[in-house]
Amino acid sequence: MKSRLYIALPMPNRSKISMPTAIEELRENLPKEVLKTFTSNRAKEFAYYTEGEAVDIDFYIYQYL
Repeated sequence: MKSRLYIALPMPNRSKISMPTAIEELRENLPKEVLKTFTSNRAKEFAYYTEGEAVDIDFYIYQYL
């Protein structure tokens, strides 16, 4: 069953460092089973996606057509 839960966290800026910090905050506060995927656009703050995949979080990049 998909929950389609949407969670947004404030980030101080759009740097490559801000995103992993926000993701780590989610991982500390939510059960592991909840965090399965992230979907993003191609914004620079998602340059972190390769590190995210290393911790078993699948990233889906939305391609603008």
